[in-house]
Amino acid sequence: MATTAGNDNTLVIKGSHYWWFPALAGGALVAGGIAVAAWPGRSVKLVTFIAGVVLIANGLLEVITALTLRRELDGWGYYLASGIWSFAFGVPLALVPDVSARALAILLGIFLIMGGVIGIAAGAVVRRQGGRSGHYVVRGVLTAAVGSAAIAWPSVTLGVIAVIVALWMVIIGMMLITAAVGISGKTVVVTEG
Repeated sequence: MATTAGNDNTLVIKGSHYWWFPALAGGALVAGGIAVAAWPGRSVKLVTFIAGVVLIANGLLEVITALTLRRELDGWGYYLASGIWSFAFGVPLALVPDVSARALAILLGIFLIMGGVIGIAAGAVVRRQGGRSGHYVVRGVLTAAVGSAAIAWPSVTLGVIAVIVALWMVIIGMMLITAAVGISGKTVVVTEG
């Protein structure tokens, strides 16, 4: 959050004390990605259950992040929409993990494409508001591309799906952790001469 101080040449940028919300969401995705990668040959039920639990945790943390940091975070609506979508998709995966690999691939593809569209739309909104939109657009394009691949090749083996899911989780998780560091509780005073 940026505010002007006493004179017009000083800008104070305050971070948030709640930076750890997106860090936890990112950590959950990274941990889930590592877990899925560690057991790619396991049953569809196990991989589906792990993916569902991670998506639920990520969704809850993104919603908390959006609501808590709505004044400090450009594109907080993106985090809210992404969190709701992640949670809604994770619940059936965790509760009904007996889904076949083909159905999982198609459902995952739909989830990722919708998440990608949300990210690209958020980037457009943030850009119109004068903010930095690259993070949202890159995240959206990567997510939609992985989703399209999952739908295009649904008969792909669970091992390949697990690797794709694991890579997506780790990449997006690291992006969330990087965003958390950017909004950490540090205060910076910038004075222009």
